[in-house]
Amino acid sequence: MTHALYWYLGACDRRVGIGVDTGVILAQTALELLAWTYCVIDRNMVSRTAFGHRGLSASDKLRLLATSLKIPRTMSVGIAAIQPQTGRRWVDSMDAITAIRNSLIHPDSSIQFTGQVYYETWRLALWYIDMALLRLCNHSGNYANRLSENRWKGVVEPVPWR
Repeated sequence: MTHALYWYLGACDRRVGIGVDTGVILAQTALELLAWTYCVIDRNMVSRTAFGHRGLSASDKLRLLATSLKIPRTMSVGIAAIQPQTGRRWVDSMDAITAIRNSLIHPDSSIQFTGQVYYETWRLALWYIDMALLRLCNHSGNYANRLSENRWKGVVEPVPWR
């Protein structure tokens, strides 16, 4: 869990040289570590081998985490910029996050995204980390949703699993 928090804090860091593209990479790393810790170490949902390099895909690892914690995997209405620019439809948010992260790590000239797509993906990935951490802490109250378009001080909403 400590390593996941380290990557989460790194993904949130907006100092010079740390852009949202780097944030997307670090946020997915944090999500995968949370999935590993919760689904393999804590709950024994899948074996270490199944979770390993030749096992589940990155998006399936994130799906397992979100589903087991009852966090919605559907594309958020506020994340319209992530809709595919390649003609491809995302299966869910996990598919979008991992595909966009992969476009950064494994460049392919046929897949190009705008800076807005990276920004919205970064926000979405951080939201998933927020939700996972709140759920793992058994929080069932309100929270400030980082995806909300009208995010003013004091505006809160119930967690999605309530």
